[in-house]
Amino acid sequence: MAGFASGSRCGVIKSVNTTFLYPGPNVTLVRQRVADYTRNPGDSGGPVFAGNMAMGSHVHFQSNGLAVYSHVNEIELQSGMTVWFGQ
Repeated sequence: MAGFASGSRCGVIKSVNTTFLYPGPNVTLVRQRVADYTRNPGDSGGPVFAGNMAMGSHVHFQSNGLAVYSHVNEIELQSGMTVWFGQ
């Protein structure tokens, strides 16, 4: 993960199919991934990657102490756009 507040951080995926109720606007996010990378407020929207492969986008500060991110396939399906991670 590379967040604005945290910079680049490593972590381990803990779940690949989590339903997450986003507090505040009361939105339910499905098929989310959960990982144990370090994150801080301000990191939302930051890229999640493995080496040079795009994995997703950081969604929320924490869920039960872990980070939540949307997988790149979900982002592509919902937006109709193709995610490209490169130079």
